[in-house]
Amino acid sequence: MMALYSQINPHFLYNTLDTIVWMAEFNQSEDVIKITKSLAQFFRLSLNQGNNVTTLGDEIEHVKQYLYIQKQRYQDKLNYSFEIDETLLDIMVPKIIL
Repeated sequence: MMALYSQINPHFLYNTLDTIVWMAEFNQSEDVIKITKSLAQFFRLSLNQGNNVTTLGDEIEHVKQYLYIQKQRYQDKLNYSFEIDETLLDIMVPKIIL
């Protein structure tokens, strides 16, 4: 899992930074702020204080941050929705399982 994760992160980070630069060039400062905050939250959840397990709620939030960033990149080409049983949000799951 860690090998997979270490391969995904640099590519994702590069693409996200490229999107932020593109937004900045077009003076979309509010969008730059939102996507930068989303990227920070994404990595905060990714690091998870070094733990390999997390709550399902945090894992879902991690996916939401990822999808928000991808939506900024792909706009109308990406649509998604969530149906979540909130009684399951506190169970522990392996990190990046979703």
